[in-house]
Amino acid sequence: MSMNDAFNANFPGSLFWKGSLLELLQERSRQLCEEVDRYGRDFFLSSNLEGVADALAEKHVFELVRLHRDRTEIVEHGQTTIDEQKRTCLHVFDACMSMHSAATYYKFSVPFDGDGRLLMRRPSEFEMSLPWGEVVGNELHVLCKTSSRDRDAIRSRVDDNLNRVGRWLDRANKEVARFNSSLRTMAIERLQGRKTMLLQNAALAESLGFPIRARSAVPSTFKVPVHRKRLPVVPPSALGQTAVHDPYIDTEAYDDILRTIGSMTRVLELNPKAFTAMDEEALRFMLLVPLNSHYEGQATGETFNYEGKTDIIIKVGGRNIFIAECLVWGGAEYFNSKIEQLLGYTSWRDTKTAIIIFNRNKNLSGVLSQIPGVVKAHPNCKHQVTSYKHETGFRFMLHHRDDKQRDFALTVLVFDVPA
Repeated sequence: MSMNDAFNANFPGSLFWKGSLLELLQERSRQLCEEVDRYGRDFFLSSNLEGVADALAEKHVFELVRLHRDRTEIVEHGQTTIDEQKRTCLHVFDACMSMHSAATYYKFSVPFDGDGRLLMRRPSEFEMSLPWGEVVGNELHVLCKTSSRDRDAIRSRVDDNLNRVGRWLDRANKEVARFNSSLRTMAIERLQGRKTMLLQNAALAESLGFPIRARSAVPSTFKVPVHRKRLPVVPPSALGQTAVHDPYIDTEAYDDILRTIGSMTRVLELNPKAFTAMDEEALRFMLLVPLNSHYEGQATGETFNYEGKTDIIIKVGGRNIFIAECLVWGGAEYFNSKIEQLLGYTSWRDTKTAIIIFNRNKNLSGVLSQIPGVVKAHPNCKHQVTSYKHETGFRFMLHHRDDKQRDFALTVLVFDVPA
């Protein structure tokens, strides 16, 4: 039996056996190329290829997998038997074990983030011994059967299996990370090649000297294909009896919203002439519409709304759970007034906030150097969150103006826009 045959056979209870990871990546590459090849000439004449390449790369990227071994737990245990002829799980042997031995089973659960398919596909670099496990949603389940009563032996065998999972996964993640980093180049090269071919074909058709019939119902603009996300809002009932009963979004969802805002500001950089005359309200609206194309509302299709001139707000049950203020940088005093404005909104627990600054000065470094000092000098600022890493962003924890026990997060993001 060849190596490829062995790894493509059915190994129930094991990981990384459902074909090669390379095949999965190649299929994703084909999907991207097929999508580009469906675009017509009118699309290329009316679209910014750099922005389209960004959107395609974001759509086709694979999420790397990160195991949370510190949150491993036993989700099930009980009595069973061991049949070596039908081995489908992790075994811990002892001297008394024989075929059909009575045993105890333990099912361990390890939560993970990312695309679970990476746990089932063989990376290009691998070792011979497959680890045991099953992907169930966003959890890795490991079934262990044993007749041993040696706690240390059982724990050691489970840890050894998870260490093997980690080694295989490290190789898979590295392979996928290289693929992800190549997506934008792949997209722009395919787009440019497709555009060149279509323009050459059109020029050749025109040179033949025959009239060309105009086509009807040709779309004039490009709509970026987006999979809308359900914004996870923790309802009051999930907070427990002792908590203040207010809904909120968790930090992961908060960061995802901010990443979406950051990716959209690239459009401003790539199309400077189109945005030169826009004021604060128009720039805010440029963020509002695409945000609603990314996220589904809890009760309606519109998750993000605005009140006044510059607010972007998520409301649940009449309460603000996310607020973003947009401003064109007008100095430290004007920035400080926006902080005061936010404090007027944050009268309940777990509110996530942001201030989006559009810099129209040439000295972006000078603006960035002022942000931490202004916020930390504010009497409501408790501390800067140094673990938050962003090239032009900062995060702070502030407390409500009337209650020092009620904190909220403030993230400040700064982007250059054309003047």
